This record gives sequence, structure tokens and C-alpha cells, in this order.
Amino acid sequence: MAGDVPQLLPPGLPESETPFWGDYDVCWSVYIRCSNRRKLREVHILALDRAIKEPHGPRKWTYEREEPIEPAERNPNEHRIVALEKISGPYRDSLLSDLMRRLYNLAPNWNITARLDEDDPRGIYVMARHVKQDPGNKTPAVVDVLVELEPDWSSIDPSVGRYLGSGQPIRIAK
Repeated sequence: MAGDVPQLLPPGLPESETPFWGDYDVCWSVYIRCSNRRKLREVHILALDRAIKEPHGPRKWTYEREEPIEPAERNPNEHRIVALEKISGPYRDSLLSDLMRRLYNLAPNWNITARLDEDDPRGIYVMARHVKQDPGNKTPAVVDVLVELEPDWSSIDPSVGRYLGSGQPIRIAK
């Protein structure tokens, strides 16, 4: 069943039978509905950080521009922000319980897929998804969230790229 977990692995990593004992990352991808980027920064991101206990420090979100495949696919008032949280490894159960508390502070229901076998050479992997069609007036007006707890492959091979290819902590554009 572990083979069914949709984790993307970096190309070119050597195959291994030994368990992954490196560092971990939590990747956050959040769509927030609001009318402009100023309101996104000054209202919604602050509320989001309070809900998830500001894992990245203040203002360490990147604003992502996306071109939808079909013009009607994404609401123009939905803004995508992404962030990367680095966690020193190896995996311990407190990483997962802390992440779950933060997820449930943000929203009451999630679709969660996980590989929790500590002996797996691909490491622990958890993907959580929350979608809300109408976020209402409460901030943060989150409509779609994807959160992944995954191995930091650069702790094994420094040449492996980072989330969004930056290799650096992700920060919000001003």
C-alpha cells in the first residue's frame, strides 16, 4: 500500500534500502480569497500565521503567480502563497502530532494521505488537503490548502533542488 502514496522523489537519487534519517520539510501551498495583495499581506496572512502558529516566522511566504489552464478555472480574487518550513531530523512522532494540531487549528476537516513507516528509505510522507468552496467573511479566507511533510533530500544530496527550485527559505513578495 505504501507504493500508492503520491510522493514526488527527486530524479537521480541513488536507490537505497536503508531508512531515511535526514531532515524534513513541511511545504505549505495556500489559496486565499481576497480582493488585493495588500489585504492579503496585512489581514489574511497574519490570521493564517496565528492559526498555524507562525511556523515560518512573520512574512516568510512567497506570492505565487499562476496562469490557469482554462480562464474560468481559478477565481481572480484567489491568491496562492507558499512557504517551506525546515525541520531538523530524524523523524519523531512529535513532528506529526505538532503538524496535525496546526492543521486542525486552521480547518476542521482534511483529506490526509500518509506513509508512516520509519523504515522506508523514502522517509515519512504526509499529504493533507483542505478545500472550501465558500470561505465566508472570516479571515483567513482559505479556499484550498495542500500541506506536505516530506524528507529534505538535500540533507542526503546537496545538489538536489529545493521546493520551487529556490534552495532558500521562501519569502512573500512585497
